[in-house]
Amino acid sequence: YDPSLPRMTQLGDAWARIAEYLLCLAQPLPGDSPWITRDRIKQRFYVVKEGNGPFYAIYDRHQLRRTEIHVEYLKDPYF
Repeated sequence: YDPSLPRMTQLGDAWARIAEYLLCLAQPLPGDSPWITRDRIKQRFYVVKEGNGPFYAIYDRHQLRRTEIHVEYLKDPYF
């Protein structure tokens, strides 16, 4: 927090930020390199809403993959 910076007027997309956080905690994932079991990759995942529809895109910066997921799966408490 830096009080000299301009005040934020919005928090952003909560579903996307929570998904990124949980995916980071879930590392290592199947197919990951053995060294990830020791050191998680920070900011590995980027989640963004796709247009005005009900889908989000999950970008995996380590495996260079993109996946779409319906928002209802993000809202599931067992995600």
